[in-house]
Amino acid sequence: MPHLGLGTCATRYGLWPSCHHSAVTIARLRAVDLEWRMLEDEVIVLDFRTSKYFLGNRSAAHLWQQLVDGSTVEALAAALPAAYDISQEQAESDVRKLLDELSERDLLDGN
Repeated sequence: MPHLGLGTCATRYGLWPSCHHSAVTIARLRAVDLEWRMLEDEVIVLDFRTSKYFLGNRSAAHLWQQLVDGSTVEALAAALPAAYDISQEQAESDVRKLLDELSERDLLDGN
């Protein structure tokens, strides 16, 4: 499975053992000034705030609608192992990386 991105803010998404939240954390894409389209097995995103684009690979595209609708990190990670024949640990790591990159680009709601 291709690498989804880099980042340092994964603790906010509740996947690190030291992160204990009583409320469920929902990851959702920003609804304002953001357009996206699926291109074959990738997703291309245009951020109108910055006039920059983000190209997500097939793994990111696989999770994209869940991110549009809002999803728990656990549900996002659960969607990957069967689709890509990877371990749950690898799926969680990949989701953390994707969410970190989206957060760094200010593409998530509530950033």
